[in-house]
Amino acid sequence: MSFALWSFIALAIILSAGSGPWPSEQKNALPLPAPLRRPVRRRLRSRARIVQIGGLIGLGLSIAVILLSGITREHESLVVISTLLGMVCGGAISVLTGQKALLPHSQRVERVQTTQKPDYVPEGQLWAARMGPPLSAAAVLLAWTVLNFAPFDIPAEGMWWNWMLAAWVAVPVLALTFLGVELTAAATVHRPQHAGSELELAWDDCCRSESLRALYALPITLSGLICLLAAIPVGLATTTPEVREGAMEETLFVGLGMFFVTLLLAAIFLLPLMKEFSRGTRQHVLRRLWGNTTFTEDGLAEDPAAGPDPAGGGTAGGAPAGLGEPGGLGGPDIRAVETEPRHRRDPA
Repeated sequence: MSFALWSFIALAIILSAGSGPWPSEQKNALPLPAPLRRPVRRRLRSRARIVQIGGLIGLGLSIAVILLSGITREHESLVVISTLLGMVCGGAISVLTGQKALLPHSQRVERVQTTQKPDYVPEGQLWAARMGPPLSAAAVLLAWTVLNFAPFDIPAEGMWWNWMLAAWVAVPVLALTFLGVELTAAATVHRPQHAGSELELAWDDCCRSESLRALYALPITLSGLICLLAAIPVGLATTTPEVREGAMEETLFVGLGMFFVTLLLAAIFLLPLMKEFSRGTRQHVLRRLWGNTTFTEDGLAEDPAAGPDPAGGGTAGGAPAGLGEPGGLGGPDIRAVETEPRHRRDPA
């Protein structure tokens, strides 16, 4: 593909980071009262904007390096790799800085139980992000083995070697990307949350889940790109007339074998992700942390399974509405803590 086409693909990836669906009551299954609507959307817009800025910086730097070095016809795919790396850096910054309360002037509601990554990111997406790097690296290693030890002669010069070099460069970039995402996610889930009501805490969970899912999508995308970069050089080599001459059956077998093996490796980490999408990823965090809890417009969580308190005011057993065992279906284990009001606006 041409340098312009790869640049267009990179730009499309950057634009897609800011075109996601904005939160709504129907999509997130949560009431979104007027006081919360603007802070929630402002936080998500800020995250998307920082991710896009990081991608544009990566794209600009890669274009400048490629044009100045004169390798526009050899390593043009590096613009997409650099763009994804820049988006990861921007995503990490946006997630780590988006920690202030949505509504700072209120009492503080604090969650007692410790949250984990699977509470915010579906298991299928975590599987794809963690299995994608080793499987895509295996695809690159397989492509290099085929090009060097094929049962037919492959010229030492050709476009396939340029693609192979791009794939090798992408592997350590993917490793750095995955490491950065994991460290960012670990720091995020162990960071205290600041909320003034149970409803605000639930929306903070949704914003955190949205940010982490978008962050984990980047190594998955890069893993898929590396699988493509691994299959292309073998395909180019096995379809070249001078290579196929005298080895028609061998080139056909090797080319198709590489295609199906790469497809299988990609399917191993992508199929669980597709299954998660069919379940609906936006409500995943509510299923994990809030169970059957329902919310009212005034920010209170009510557990429909809990009966009324015989003494009045709360649920049976004297527990405040919305309290339950950690990770259970009775809602989250949280407590309200009075704090001094903060006289500063939340820019996130």
